[in-house]
Amino acid sequence: MTESIVLITGASGGIGRALAHKLHMTAMREGAARQYPLGGIQSAEQVADVMAFLLGDGAARLTGQVIAVDGGFTTVRPLVR
Repeated sequence: MTESIVLITGASGGIGRALAHKLHMTAMREGAARQYPLGGIQSAEQVADVMAFLLGDGAARLTGQVIAVDGGFTTVRPLVR
């Protein structure tokens, strides 16, 4: 087998705890969460789960990718006003 370089990065959207201090009002948190197609703001644990997958054998054929871990936000962001 030939040695190769694998380059994958994860790009997380807002993470619940990191946003908590910015979104201190319940209405602001709920408004932000509605902008994510999968519902809610992802947790640090959910982002870590994806990163763990990328480090495992299941991602052996992935390379040169940026994996958005953002609950679909980047897919619809141009539509959010």
